[in-house]
Amino acid sequence: MKQNSPENRKQKLFKQLYIIGITGGVGAGKSSVLAVIRDRYQGWVIQADEVGHRLRKPGKPIHQWMVREYGEAVLFGDGTINPRAVAALAFRDEEAMKRLNGATHPLIREEILRELKEKEASLPEGTVGVVALEAALLKEGNLSGLCDEIWYIHAPKETRISRLMESRGYTRERCGEIMSRQADEETFLREADLVIENGSSVHKMEEQISRRLETVLQEQKENT
Repeated sequence: MKQNSPENRKQKLFKQLYIIGITGGVGAGKSSVLAVIRDRYQGWVIQADEVGHRLRKPGKPIHQWMVREYGEAVLFGDGTINPRAVAALAFRDEEAMKRLNGATHPLIREEILRELKEKEASLPEGTVGVVALEAALLKEGNLSGLCDEIWYIHAPKETRISRLMESRGYTRERCGEIMSRQADEETFLREADLVIENGSSVHKMEEQISRRLETVLQEQKENT
């Protein structure tokens, strides 16, 4: 377990929440890790992509920004956002991508903060709740500073490809294309405090999570 890096972590914002950032490449099995935290430890799960999806609904902040930025050409007939139309405009060059991220990331972070405050307010005094905050790269969305620690979920490349081909019906070529657009392993490792190996044995993955969370919960109990 690495010491939290000062450049990645700020002071603890939530006295009654212990927030674990969950990150890793596509096919690494992040969903399985989130399920263990949710089902075995009654943890709350927040996924940045899902938050972004909610904020793209009509009347929500990201939807409003996209219509202002790109016009009604990015809307389906029912007024919802057409992701392919947005991608064609936002991914055309680096500047357009930076503009999209610069507008949407703060809105997603603001909504996540709101949810965290709401969750903490629901806890009885003197108790601590575990939160799993999942994002492809937490630092890019300015989310790493919300976390008490960050876990990198790791699986070998071939394992990830096999999972994607089986669960999503992707071709090997499609898997390679998606992986090539994601951060490399060194980037994930620089951000992480702990690596959870999730390549072969579900039991071993669960053991790693249990060992760490039992320690965390005991420490939090002693500090409250």
